[in-house]
Amino acid sequence: EREVRIMTLLHHPNIIPVREVRVLPERYVVVMSQARGGELFEYISRSRRLDEVVARRYFRQIVSALRYCHEVSWCVYTQTPCRSISLR
Repeated sequence: EREVRIMTLLHHPNIIPVREVRVLPERYVVVMSQARGGELFEYISRSRRLDEVVARRYFRQIVSALRYCHEVSWCVYTQTPCRSISLR
Protein backbone atom coordinates (compact mmCIF):
# COMPACT_ATOMS: atom_id res chain seq x y z
CA GLU A 1 0.00 0.00 0.00
CA ARG A 2 2.77 2.45 0.94
CA GLU A 3 4.78 1.63 -2.20
CA VAL A 4 1.79 2.22 -4.47
CA ARG A 5 1.07 5.54 -2.75
CA ILE A 6 4.70 6.60 -3.22
CA MET A 7 4.66 5.57 -6.89
CA THR A 8 1.73 7.94 -7.53
CA LEU A 9 3.73 10.86 -6.08
CA LEU A 10 6.80 10.42 -8.29
CA HIS A 11 7.15 12.97 -11.09
CA HIS A 12 10.37 12.63 -13.05
CA PRO A 13 11.02 12.39 -16.81
CA ASN A 14 12.78 9.02 -16.41
CA ILE A 15 10.11 7.40 -14.21
CA ILE A 16 7.00 6.03 -15.92
CA PRO A 17 4.00 7.69 -14.28
CA VAL A 18 1.17 5.84 -12.58
CA ARG A 19 -2.11 6.66 -14.33
CA GLU A 20 -4.54 4.86 -12.08
CA VAL A 21 -4.64 2.57 -9.04
CA ARG A 22 -7.49 0.15 -8.41
CA VAL A 23 -7.77 -1.48 -5.01
CA LEU A 24 -9.31 -4.93 -5.18
CA PRO A 25 -9.95 -7.15 -2.15
CA GLU A 26 -7.00 -9.43 -2.91
CA ARG A 27 -4.59 -7.09 -4.78
CA TYR A 28 -3.75 -3.71 -6.18
CA VAL A 29 -3.95 -3.02 -9.92
CA VAL A 30 -1.54 -0.30 -11.01
CA VAL A 31 -2.10 1.22 -14.46
CA MET A 32 0.98 2.91 -15.93
CA SER A 33 1.88 4.46 -19.25
CA GLN A 34 3.20 2.00 -21.80
CA ALA A 35 6.96 1.75 -22.23
CA ARG A 36 7.13 1.12 -25.97
CA GLY A 37 10.77 0.07 -25.81
CA GLY A 38 10.16 -2.87 -23.46
CA GLU A 39 12.46 -3.92 -20.60
CA LEU A 40 16.11 -2.91 -20.44
CA PHE A 41 17.02 -6.51 -19.55
CA GLU A 42 15.38 -7.84 -22.73
CA TYR A 43 17.02 -5.14 -24.83
CA ILE A 44 20.47 -6.03 -23.50
CA SER A 45 19.79 -9.76 -23.95
CA ARG A 46 18.79 -9.24 -27.60
CA SER A 47 21.66 -6.86 -28.37
CA ARG A 48 24.26 -8.93 -26.51
CA ARG A 49 26.22 -5.74 -25.95
CA LEU A 50 25.53 -2.03 -25.84
CA ASP A 51 27.40 0.63 -27.70
CA GLU A 52 29.19 2.87 -25.18
CA VAL A 53 27.16 5.94 -26.17
CA VAL A 54 23.86 4.06 -25.72
CA ALA A 55 24.98 2.52 -22.42
CA ARG A 56 26.03 5.93 -21.13
CA ARG A 57 22.65 7.45 -22.05
CA TYR A 58 20.72 4.70 -20.23
CA PHE A 59 23.06 4.87 -17.24
CA ARG A 60 22.54 8.63 -16.92
CA GLN A 61 18.76 8.22 -17.08
CA ILE A 62 18.82 5.50 -14.40
CA VAL A 63 21.09 7.52 -12.12
CA SER A 64 18.93 10.61 -12.61
CA ALA A 65 15.77 8.71 -11.62
CA LEU A 66 17.45 7.05 -8.62
CA ARG A 67 18.92 10.37 -7.46
CA TYR A 68 15.43 11.87 -7.60
CA CYS A 69 14.05 9.00 -5.52
CA HIS A 70 16.78 9.39 -2.92
CA GLU A 71 16.42 13.19 -2.77
CA VAL A 72 12.78 12.77 -1.86
CA SER A 73 13.09 11.71 1.77
CA TRP A 74 10.09 9.36 1.70
CA CYS A 75 11.40 7.33 -1.21
CA VAL A 76 14.54 5.23 -0.95
CA TYR A 77 15.12 2.19 -3.15
CA THR A 78 17.85 -0.16 -2.00
CA GLN A 79 17.62 -2.42 -5.05
CA THR A 80 16.53 -1.77 -8.59
CA PRO A 81 16.50 -5.00 -10.60
CA CYS A 82 17.28 -4.69 -14.29
CA ARG A 83 13.91 -6.28 -15.14
CA SER A 84 12.09 -3.34 -13.49
CA ILE A 85 13.70 -0.80 -15.84
CA SER A 86 11.69 -0.07 -18.98
CA LEU A 87 12.60 1.76 -22.16
CA ARG A 88 10.41 4.51 -23.57
